[in-house]
Amino acid sequence: MVRPGRLDKLLYVDLPSPAERAEVLKALAKKTPLADDVDLDKIAFDQRCDGLSGADLSALVREAAVAALREMFTSIDLDGPPLAAPVSVEDGGPGLAKVEMRHFETAVSRANPSVSMQQRRRFEVLRKKFAGQPVGHAKDGAVEQEEKESKERKDKKEAEERAGGGGAAVENMD
Repeated sequence: MVRPGRLDKLLYVDLPSPAERAEVLKALAKKTPLADDVDLDKIAFDQRCDGLSGADLSALVREAAVAALREMFTSIDLDGPPLAAPVSVEDGGPGLAKVEMRHFETAVSRANPSVSMQQRRRFEVLRKKFAGQPVGHAKDGAVEQEEKESKERKDKKEAEERAGGGGAAVENMD
């Protein structure tokens, strides 16, 4: 995204904290019919939501809403009389689909962060390296150092795999 003449500053936007996740969830769920038992703060502070981005939280709200809709559709008697208007729960009908806490629990259990821990560490390293620096001027060669260390770790892992694989091949030849 950084191209000459386009941006002169790098902006690092971290993943939301639990309090920020609560605010994001409240904004995302504004137009979603929520049941009274839904506690968006509890969801936001759930450890399973650590590492979820704003887009991940949006998917979480959508997944919970879809679960509520599926449940409502399966409760409708297709052989019964047609529904001209939503029949309220008080009248024995399915009513309007409301997202309940259990729908969110199901969605949270299926949630996967779109940013891996490895990517988060890499972004954090970059954030520290570029903090307050103009584009293209890494702090004390930190980017180069991180890339060098990453390559060394990769080379070491490959060497270990070759050593383990080579020993097995020798044993099979005897």
